[in-house]
Amino acid sequence: MKSFSIDYTSSDSYWSNTDLKLTDITYIQAKNLPDWSFSLHSHKDALELSLVLDGKALIYCDGKSYTVTAGDLVIKNAHILHAEETDKSMPIEQICLSITGIHLHGLQTNCLIPDGSCPVIKTKESFPLLKQLFLYLLSLCQEHPNGYKNTLQAMVHAIISSIRHLIPETVTTTSSKEFPVIKDVINYLDKNYYKNISLDELAKKFYFSSYYLARKFKEETGYTINQYVINRRMGEAERMLLFEDLSIKEIAKRNGYTNLQHFYSTFKKYAGCTPVEFKKLYLKQERNS
Repeated sequence: MKSFSIDYTSSDSYWSNTDLKLTDITYIQAKNLPDWSFSLHSHKDALELSLVLDGKALIYCDGKSYTVTAGDLVIKNAHILHAEETDKSMPIEQICLSITGIHLHGLQTNCLIPDGSCPVIKTKESFPLLKQLFLYLLSLCQEHPNGYKNTLQAMVHAIISSIRHLIPETVTTTSSKEFPVIKDVINYLDKNYYKNISLDELAKKFYFSSYYLARKFKEETGYTINQYVINRRMGEAERMLLFEDLSIKEIAKRNGYTNLQHFYSTFKKYAGCTPVEFKKLYLKQERNS
């Protein structure tokens, strides 16, 4: 896995006089990381686009699970909670872009599809072009040739434009089986995952018995409430380790852990390594690729 931070801004009236900005590009090659996964997390102020180049993975996005394979594009609107786990027999290879400054008519900021839409786009005959565009962006960020920032600007516009032409023909609205109360509980946990909230307190808040809420939450999300909260915390911790300049102590604190040792042990259980090893592992992947 390689991550690059990009600092440039492009302006175009086509985007409602707002600035398009590619903030990060990440290359994931799970054949070198057979247990690769990324716990529950979201990007508050950015759209994430993931193009699957090869392999297979299970993704959780906005309360639903999908299996993705080569040629699939996953659109993760800003604020949408998502998680990923590679298929060990078919390790995933993908390129992920984080983009800000998208304002499209009828949609929230940094969104490309309406709420409730299926986030997985089958690119079909457009896959070869999109693959070349994503790979070229990656090479630009690796090599930094003369004038590369201007080229990045053009490439991001080309990618967004190409994807927008795919959406009307392929995007479908998924039917939700969630009970409104479960959706409300999820939204509440997403905003308060760093707090210590007991099942009894949660049930009381939403006027249900603890037994009913626990059973229904598991039925609708596939997680127990405790698993959901811990995955949410670990996902945010992984994101902060890779993309924010914070100490491990501060990351632990922001994710609800006052006991640093407890944070270390929980992180190792979910990520398979310590926070320090997690960062070193991805830096090693970057150097060796």
